[in-house]
Amino acid sequence: MRAQPFSLRRLFLRQFFSAAFSLDVFTAVLLMMLVIWTAGCATDESPTSASSTSASPASASSTGNALKGNIASGGSTAYQSRVVFHPSDGSEAALLIEIARTTQERATGLMDRSTLAPDAGMIFVWDKPVRDSFWMKNTYIPLSIAFISPDGTIVDIQDMQALSVETHSPPVNYIYAVEANQGWFTAHGVKAGDNAEFFER
Repeated sequence: MRAQPFSLRRLFLRQFFSAAFSLDVFTAVLLMMLVIWTAGCATDESPTSASSTSASPASASSTGNALKGNIASGGSTAYQSRVVFHPSDGSEAALLIEIARTTQERATGLMDRSTLAPDAGMIFVWDKPVRDSFWMKNTYIPLSIAFISPDGTIVDIQDMQALSVETHSPPVNYIYAVEANQGWFTAHGVKAGDNAEFFER
């Protein structure tokens, strides 16, 4: 909605001051509210999109929160994104990932699946550092899990056995966790202390 013509505002103001001088407070207040409402309708600003993201990757070596900026705006569509790990030997290892961001998505994870592609996995995302535990109830695929700090550093990697109710958590807080087929991180030379970066498709 756009503002009414300025002549109408002047009319309102004239009536307002006229009513105020005649001590008709109720009328004055009503007219003042109309003037404020009319002025408010004059704004023509577009709302900022909360879902806008940069197409360029966030590097763990160049930003204090290497993964969060892009992950926060992604969806949970299968394999829409990837995480690239940087082992200390200078190589790279890429994992295609699904994103689990909501409470329900994180609770479900990779449960009730019979297969997982060799270079596929899932990343779990929180809004702030946590110490949540993982288990393998109703999960039929043996997995390895990498816990990652806000700056993209891997703080711990653990193997998890299918259908086990043993809980897994790192010794320090983390904000991302990446699950892959068991042994994937070892096979690609990825270990605690290495860095990761996120690429949005």
